[in-house]
Parts: sequence; structure tokens; C-alpha cells
Amino acid sequence: MRAQPRPTPTHLYDALREAFAAFEKTIDHGDPVAAGKALLTIVDSGNPPLRVFFGTLGNQIVPQVYADRLETWAAWQHLAVEAQGTTGDDE
Repeated sequence: MRAQPRPTPTHLYDALREAFAAFEKTIDHGDPVAAGKALLTIVDSGNPPLRVFFGTLGNQIVPQVYADRLETWAAWQHLAVEAQGTTGDDE
């Protein structure tokens, strides 16, 4: 299988790419040996998690992301019910 050519990046996203590259340089990626030990702990677990974070960044960012999602879903729940079409009360 041949590699597909990459498209030429558009200058419209230069600032975003630069900001992300700068942010990425600040991330502590941790110790691969420690990650390996953690992975083996999961493998040996009687009840391994479906998903788990390795490192601290996920636990810093994701809880707020999910809180924001829950807030949005709650605010639009009326539309979700409307989109169902029927609620069973119509019978």
C-alpha cells in the first residue's frame, strides 16, 4: 500500500498549528517504564477498566469536558424528547 500524498496545509490554520505545537512542548509525557507497569497491572486485573488515562493530563482536562457535555445535554433534553416523536403517553 502506497502512502497517500499529504495536502498542502492552508495558511488559515498556521496560528492554530503553532499554538498547538507550543502547547505540546509543555506536556510532560511521563515515563514509558511506569506506563508499562501500569498496563501490566490492568492486564492482571480481574476487572480491568474499559478506558483509563495514563498520565495526569487526561484527569485534568476530561472531567470539565464531560461536565460541559452533561450541561449541554440537559439544556437540550426537551429537543431530544421532541425528536423521539412519541413518548408513549400518546396511546
